[in-house]
Amino acid sequence: MPRFALLFLGFLSFCVAADRQIELIAQSVTHEGNTTRADGDVALISDGRFIRADHLILCRDTGEAEMFGNVFYSQPATDMMISDYLWFKNSGSTQAFADRIFTMSGETGLWLSGNEAKIDGNISSIADGAISGCNPAAPDWSIRFSSAEHDRGRQWVSLYNGVFYAGRVPVFYLPYFSYHTDRQRHSGLLFPRVGTSKTEGVMYEQPAYIAPYDEWDVEIAKQWRDRRGEGESLVFRFVDSANSKGTITLGQFQDSFAFAEENNIDDRKKKGGSLEYERTKVFTGYDSIAQEGFTIDYQDFNDIEYQQLFSIDPKKKPKDIDYMLTNKFDYFYKNDDIYAGVYARHFKDYQNKNNNGKIAQIMPQSHLHLLSRPLLFDQLLINADLQHRNFTRKEGVEANDLTLSIPLSYHLPLFDDYLLLSAIYQADHYQINYSGENSSKLEKGTRNATSLTLQAETMLAKPYESFFHTIAMGTAYNDPLLQSINGDFTDDFYTKVIEEQRYRTLNYYLTQFFYTNEGKEFFRHRLTQGYNLDTYEKRELINEFQLSAFDHTLTNEMRYSHESGAVTISTTTLEADFELFDYSLTHLYQQPSGKEITKRYVKAEAGFDISARHRLFASYERDLLESADRGFGVAHTYRRGCWQSELSFTRETKPYSTTGGYSDSKLNDIIFLRLTLVPFGELSQQLYSYERNR
Repeated sequence: MPRFALLFLGFLSFCVAADRQIELIAQSVTHEGNTTRADGDVALISDGRFIRADHLILCRDTGEAEMFGNVFYSQPATDMMISDYLWFKNSGSTQAFADRIFTMSGETGLWLSGNEAKIDGNISSIADGAISGCNPAAPDWSIRFSSAEHDRGRQWVSLYNGVFYAGRVPVFYLPYFSYHTDRQRHSGLLFPRVGTSKTEGVMYEQPAYIAPYDEWDVEIAKQWRDRRGEGESLVFRFVDSANSKGTITLGQFQDSFAFAEENNIDDRKKKGGSLEYERTKVFTGYDSIAQEGFTIDYQDFNDIEYQQLFSIDPKKKPKDIDYMLTNKFDYFYKNDDIYAGVYARHFKDYQNKNNNGKIAQIMPQSHLHLLSRPLLFDQLLINADLQHRNFTRKEGVEANDLTLSIPLSYHLPLFDDYLLLSAIYQADHYQINYSGENSSKLEKGTRNATSLTLQAETMLAKPYESFFHTIAMGTAYNDPLLQSINGDFTDDFYTKVIEEQRYRTLNYYLTQFFYTNEGKEFFRHRLTQGYNLDTYEKRELINEFQLSAFDHTLTNEMRYSHESGAVTISTTTLEADFELFDYSLTHLYQQPSGKEITKRYVKAEAGFDISARHRLFASYERDLLESADRGFGVAHTYRRGCWQSELSFTRETKPYSTTGGYSDSKLNDIIFLRLTLVPFGELSQQLYSYERNR
């Protein structure tokens, strides 16, 4: 940033400090009492600082000096100043005056010029000037002003009656513009966000930043949409310890009576909030080797459209619509002996609000796991796993369940560790108790079971001339042995898994990796196939692979149902990242029952660097099942040293609430401009927005 006042002060200390050795070079130097005169290519050098002029007059008693003609000053930080004339006086309160001044910061590239510059104590001012971070000879952008003031105590620069120029073309008027001259966080107004929408009219959002302490800051914003309404938002960020941080977000938006009536909106006020918090040390000390983690991811709002109305800036909106909101609370502790955790999950359905009372919430879930340890001898291992869940809801049956698993395993390596045989005996207990509405019709459900698993596996590795190959193969036989099931079980509480553990199974698996001679993986593959030995049925075939070759990466995960003779799910992604071009293609196919397709989805993204300054980006999403576009976007980015811009067009699905507690969506076309001026910051403007039914 321009620091002409600091440069003046540097020059003053340079010239009048008694404890600094200064080298003076000139064609002629004369001394008359306390006055020194130097003429002809005058140069002063000290401590890496340099100043030159055509003529110098210095009075050592009063600390007053004048420099004439081609005055140039530079210091080690590469800051520099040029002036036609410079006068200064340092007698208690520093005073200085310069004519036709130009200063530049080597750190940021920002420069400032003016016809006159003055310093009086801590206040510096400049008249009829310009400021920019571009090439001074022909700046792409600049702000021309009638006057500017720099308060060195507050480290604050204010510009008055400014006009923003794009090249030589005036764009808009800035009656007042200010910024700080250091890199510390400071409170103040941020660049406004503006936009237009066919349905919502002219939009304006003014954010402000408050940062009184290093431990926290706040961003507040007020927005207006002249055809729709107005809203407020607050983002509070904090760091309460060396191992924790969090963010609290609050916001609201209120539709006008006319807009609500025209669009059949039941609730005019959209409001909500969120809390994100994470901490890696809660009860343990900083020197503890135990792992610990505490996270909260909570948000709540009364209307699905709240997320879209929180801000004009697209970066502050979710890219995808998720009508089922999941709030999370997690804590875990882990050391060499145990893992313990407490979790909570709260679900809210915005697709059908009337259904929320029937959703079973997990409040809370507790988990205790004793890690494997030797029993009697090293090859015999034992561990235990205990989980408890409490299901609660406003309407319907509530429940709590308990799962206890105790596996005992024996491992026997053979043939110099080429073959590993394992036997695992496991005892399981599961119970679920019902309470609340209509619970008297349900009997406590219990399941006690024991199972035996016999497993054999081998892992081989072999180097070849141009690659290295590892492969692991194994088979596992599982026998349920004894199982007793009593009472009632319902699908509401995720207890269907007990039905899948009644039969003997046999599973085969294969995992392999290929590496280059430099140790870089270029192919991985995993194949799993299971059989139900009691019903003679094949279980799902699972095949996964990732291939990296010729700057491309191809990944696929596929599940095949032998029962229906169809692929139940397949996700394929092809991506590449070249020097000037990158792209990604993703295809999702889902047919869980083998009969009815539930998802067929494609997504494509591509970016191309036309030159060092120009980049094009495009994205496309389509639901093949419904033959409907889900999203489309193109963007052009232009980069220069002093500024960059991004002009984008996106077509996205925007949710909104309807009467009766349901939600639907519309298509929304948006043209958005994002302009970054180095080093001031970012200007964003929504040029166009148009909503329509899908």
